[in-house]
Amino acid sequence: GMAPRDGLLVRPLLSCTREETAAHCVARGLAWREDASNADPAFARVRVREGLLPALRAVHPAAEASVVRTAALLREEAEVLDRLVADALDAQEDRIALERLAGLPCALARLVLRRLAEEVTGVLCPRASGRLDEVLGLDEGGALDLGEGARAVVSDGILRVARTPPLPRGPR
Repeated sequence: GMAPRDGLLVRPLLSCTREETAAHCVARGLAWREDASNADPAFARVRVREGLLPALRAVHPAAEASVVRTAALLREEAEVLDRLVADALDAQEDRIALERLAGLPCALARLVLRRLAEEVTGVLCPRASGRLDEVLGLDEGGALDLGEGARAVVSDGILRVARTPPLPRGPR
């Protein structure tokens, strides 16, 4: 979910329900604007809000609050993991010594490999994490496709992740 604070962006009403926000506005004579996309079932957030959340409330009235608390905890833990990954990369956002990667705890090494792939491709690369053992087994000059357009390459004991070269185009 969204963070209550993200850089300069602050969302002070994120923890308030729509009903609470509307009641606050009505009590103070404030006008508000309805965003049409908030009623469009083409968006997953709308389907969650209108289908999943009422079903959760029916099963357990505190389920929604539990989900919100869990999301906040996971967000905090993700921030810690992001810092650990950055520290492991030691300001080398595009490479890491293969020996150093092998010496990291497996969970952290998987996150480092995934970050390297995502930095190069600009997209999420969840499959990269699952290729850690194969990457650690690469010989000098070896290469391995990590998925999503990322390719691991070992040179001089350094692992770099590069974009997968495009396939050659055939004659038209």
